[in-house]
Amino acid sequence: MKRYVYQAIIILLLTAGVIFFWNNERIAGPFIEGRALVTEGVYEEAIPMLNTYLAKHPAGRYAGRAQYFIAKAHVGLGNLDRAKLAFAATLAGYPTTAEGKKSRYKLAMIDLWQGNRKKAVQRLELLAENPDGPLAPESRAMYLFLSNTDSIAPEPS
Repeated sequence: MKRYVYQAIIILLLTAGVIFFWNNERIAGPFIEGRALVTEGVYEEAIPMLNTYLAKHPAGRYAGRAQYFIAKAHVGLGNLDRAKLAFAATLAGYPTTAEGKKSRYKLAMIDLWQGNRKKAVQRLELLAENPDGPLAPESRAMYLFLSNTDSIAPEPS
């Protein structure tokens, strides 16, 4: 009798696991596909797919990553103002996640690309002061470099 109970429990657990993973894959599908499109450089198709995922799952498991990949897609398209808004949204919505912390660095890079050296240096200084951030070493290096040279993106006169 015990044997049948154990077998029933095992079958129940396996069934629940299959249902959980199938449901998770179904929910995450648009995110996974959108992320793959960004990685492949197909930015215009990726953005609506990732937006669809966010609209259906604003607090979903991959919501912060979806928002971050939308921002990266805008960078890839050269839409730096839209990218800046999307990175800011990632930072505002998911500040403690890796994507939120990476967004701070990306915002500094966009400031630098757009010629706002002073703002970039300020952002990098804040990042460099947080030794637990994922981009702290890069932020510190960029901050020190920009603080000691005016050869890259000088402030407009």
